[in-house]
Amino acid sequence: MAIRLVHAAADQGADIVCLPELWASGYATSSLAEDVRAAAEPIPGPRSRHLADLARARRVWLFAGSVPELSAGRLFNTMLVLDRSGNLRHIHRKTRLYPTTGEDRIFAPGDTLSYLSEPELGRIGTMICFEGDFPESGRWMRRQGVSIVVQPNAYEYEAGRYWDLLYPASALVNALWLILPNQCGGPEGETLLGGSRIVSPDGTVLVEAPRASPGQLLPPSVIVRDLVEREEYEEARGFAGLLSSRAELVHSPEESS
Repeated sequence: MAIRLVHAAADQGADIVCLPELWASGYATSSLAEDVRAAAEPIPGPRSRHLADLARARRVWLFAGSVPELSAGRLFNTMLVLDRSGNLRHIHRKTRLYPTTGEDRIFAPGDTLSYLSEPELGRIGTMICFEGDFPESGRWMRRQGVSIVVQPNAYEYEAGRYWDLLYPASALVNALWLILPNQCGGPEGETLLGGSRIVSPDGTVLVEAPRASPGQLLPPSVIVRDLVEREEYEEARGFAGLLSSRAELVHSPEESS
């Protein structure tokens, strides 16, 4: 299915194709540990070689979501990036593991947030789901000179309010393009939201995929959008620059004493 959807995106003219978090194993919380172990592979390995062939065949940059990586006996939730020639240019291991679904008991954490810098793309940040919930993450990306963040997700239906409020706000205060592919659907009580979206640097949601209701399983969809610069985005970058140079908080006399 992932291969078919990458082809569909490339057929629509996409230069950068992004998949969601843990697409190779699914994200059923009741069986996540078993599913992840069954799907885990080393990188490079058979799956990454198939993805490299796909990126090369379609001449796209493939941000291949995140996949279960097996390395030295440990499991990581790992994002891999392949260039138009199928070369593995970047990997990012999830640093903040979501305790609500037991990720911290399944995976080893990565060391740091990361980005890649390429002449064709500029600086593109890489985060995975829960990492992006922290305000410090967007601020870190801004300070590194990142302009676009690709963040694969398995965001649950119950957290839809955070999806709607937090990420447009993060895009605005940090003047970032946010590319947010998200898993969609599943059984009631474990439904993943869907609503994959692209958010502009002024916090506008430019395009969004359908959302699942509890217990609903929607067919997969592809969203495509040109990242076109606008005057409003320069204004947002000026605002983000003001926030970057913010002064220390002023304490009241009672706190100072």
